[in-house]
Amino acid sequence: MSKKLQKLIAIVGPTASGKTDLAFALAKKFNGYIICADSRTIYKEMNIGTAKPFASRMAHETSPSPLLLKERGANDSRTGKIEGIEHYGLDLIAPTEYFSAAQFKEYAESIIDMPLLPCRDRVNPVSTKHCSIIPFLVGGTGLYISAVVDNLSFPDAPPNNNFRKEKEVLSIDTLVNDLLKKDPDAQDVVDLKNKRRVIRALECIEHTGTAFSRHYTQNPQKYDVLLLGVKRDRKELYDRINTRVDEIMKQGFLEEFELLYTTYRCAVPGMTGIGYRQFCLWKQGKLSLEQAIEKFKQGDRNLAKRQMTWFKRDNRIHWINNTQQASCLIEPFLSSF
Repeated sequence: MSKKLQKLIAIVGPTASGKTDLAFALAKKFNGYIICADSRTIYKEMNIGTAKPFASRMAHETSPSPLLLKERGANDSRTGKIEGIEHYGLDLIAPTEYFSAAQFKEYAESIIDMPLLPCRDRVNPVSTKHCSIIPFLVGGTGLYISAVVDNLSFPDAPPNNNFRKEKEVLSIDTLVNDLLKKDPDAQDVVDLKNKRRVIRALECIEHTGTAFSRHYTQNPQKYDVLLLGVKRDRKELYDRINTRVDEIMKQGFLEEFELLYTTYRCAVPGMTGIGYRQFCLWKQGKLSLEQAIEKFKQGDRNLAKRQMTWFKRDNRIHWINNTQQASCLIEPFLSSF
């Protein structure tokens, strides 16, 4: 008899679509824990601008300080609880570091494959009654999701900081043209609007001497996966994005940015994210504050479009609007667990 695969529930969708709220509700209902699959919330110290769960859930407090968020993030994120739900995938690296999809896959699998006993010890030393056993992989970074869900293999190419610095000064159009000249099939596996992803693909080609797309392979499935996608119509989604950026500003993003800018300036990987890079332009005198906020919103809206393009290609995703619809799919999925 073949061995049953570990159940895994993935919740995907564009930024600001409501994935986090849905994941909290479902993890509480189905005794689960959450692994965030987000290429921005992996950064320490970057809490408000990346809309980390613990930051958004402190929004009801009076003017939460970025320093307070930083302290709580260090204590409550990587292996801690938020509203009673175990959370992983937050605060993994410093803003000066890079983190690849291959590294995320290794990290996520180390959590999902963790034996029950350590889970019992972590949650309740006496009993497994309240132990979280259903992993929820939640996020909008499609490559992170696919790395785990599809058990992808990646090129064995270590980071080359000198190569990255050389490429970082080039325009995205120049980089894409170079990539497609060397590997035409890369357009099927690389987000060509994401400069970091394009540079990584070129870096792998430089190191291996072969096409990046040839190394990007799918292996036998490791987990029994239910894929859920949060559905929003475009106008509603864009309204949610605009509102969220306004809330981020109220929560103290400007203060958080100033602290980060003082420490790191703008050349480090973490500061290239949406919001932070627009405020770098403001700091450099290239945008007014009002323009930086609007560019922040526009950046998130453009990201949402790219994310929907990525996820719409996957016909395994069940698109849902609310917790009830999700529960109706999860209950039979878990019935054989």
